[in-house]
Amino acid sequence: MQVKRGLDFLQEKESMTYITQTLTFPLRFLDFLGFEEHVRGMRKTRNFSEEETEKFLSLWRSEIAYYELALSKRQVYEHDQKIPLPSFVKMPDYEFELGCLLNKNTELNMSESEAELFFKNHCDLTLLNDLSARDFQEKDRALGMGVSRSKGILGKVIGPIFVPSLSLDLSKMKLTLKVNHEIRTQTIYSACTWTFPKIISRLSHQNILLEAGTLLGSGTIGGGSIAEHGGKYPWLKSGDLIEMEAEGIGVLRNRIA
Repeated sequence: MQVKRGLDFLQEKESMTYITQTLTFPLRFLDFLGFEEHVRGMRKTRNFSEEETEKFLSLWRSEIAYYELALSKRQVYEHDQKIPLPSFVKMPDYEFELGCLLNKNTELNMSESEAELFFKNHCDLTLLNDLSARDFQEKDRALGMGVSRSKGILGKVIGPIFVPSLSLDLSKMKLTLKVNHEIRTQTIYSACTWTFPKIISRLSHQNILLEAGTLLGSGTIGGGSIAEHGGKYPWLKSGDLIEMEAEGIGVLRNRIA
């Protein structure tokens, strides 16, 4: 698969179809649980005890957690596109993540060092808004079949460009979230526990191959959603402006229609 990279894109005429032209549909999308601060925030909001949270974190640190979707083109939005909210979704939420697009197939039983080399040479990073219907997510949890429905209803926002991972310093990458021009959270990518190389390596040891064109989600950064703030912020509504920024990638900006 031919992936347009950051500088190549910037030299082209600006186009709202850049992301959807780059991706292959249906898009295989695996979204992970990478940041401990987000995990703690979500469990606090759901009234888990400290003991229950520590028990969960012990499992999470040793076992990879993710859901998987096959996204159609109509489920993917780009930078500066307006995002529609279906009237039946009463608790729409944003989730700030990094996206990782593979341009080569992985192999089975890759060591972490092999996965690190693969990540540097065959992965491109972008920003990702993992839009979530929280009211449906609670129903999904109760039904016991995972959260895929609640994660697919609103679609995903991807952009503004793909940047080769080799050209980015992830150890120092600052991440900033603004809603209606107000900073809601700031962190650094190095706070991530389940990094992309760790994800790639672990899956390869579980008989799971990732094909070129697969998109991985980092998981939500600490403070990167409405839900984990326990009622401090209202759910998304028409007119809200969401800006997600990562050093070296740029800003993913969208307004709710």
